[in-house]
Amino acid sequence: MLRTDRMDMPLNPDPYQLSTTTAARLHTSGRPPADRRSSLGPHWFVGPWIAAVLSGVLVLAYHSSIPGKAARPPKQIASGPETGPAEKARLLLFLHPKCPCSRATLGELAKIVSRREKKLDTQVFFYRPAGFSSDWEKTDLWQMAENIPGVRAMADVDGAVARRFEARTSGQSFLYDGAGRLVFSGGLTAARGHSGDNPGESAIISWLKTGQISPENTPVFGCPLFQEPSVP
Repeated sequence: MLRTDRMDMPLNPDPYQLSTTTAARLHTSGRPPADRRSSLGPHWFVGPWIAAVLSGVLVLAYHSSIPGKAARPPKQIASGPETGPAEKARLLLFLHPKCPCSRATLGELAKIVSRREKKLDTQVFFYRPAGFSSDWEKTDLWQMAENIPGVRAMADVDGAVARRFEARTSGQSFLYDGAGRLVFSGGLTAARGHSGDNPGESAIISWLKTGQISPENTPVFGCPLFQEPSVP
């Protein structure tokens, strides 16, 4: 015998009259999953952006730390209008007038000259391609060199003097003593465009003060000296 005392429970419930809670549950379970990128907002691309920036920084740091080609200068030179007077120390510096790295080199040169100007005859040779106008090399670097007391800026047409000293990189310097003997060959910065104390600067200052030098050679960081534009 069937019991009919639970009259509040219909035998055939109407599916269109579900409770509010059940309907809400069914509605939620049927919703498609939200787009994960949307839930993250604009932060989803921060990781790749940071990785790209770090990669760029590493590439620049690697580039700035690569030295240029080393020079093979003569061990002995005679005095003359290009190399300076005899019986006086001579510092020769070779620059490309449009090398941005060389601004730091001139900054270090100014520090050297300011300490021992009277003992040092200093010339800065600016490369000028053959056939180019006489003011091609007179960039802001030329003006910067001329503003250093005791420094002579000179045009090096077709790199004639640089080729004689086998200087290949902008920023290459040579120090000769009063007898014309090579004392130092190298650069005056620790990296491309990097200002601050460095072995080349310290070595030259040490020699001017004490007559002792170490190291005698340092890497040169700069643009190729004979990097020529295609149009005069």
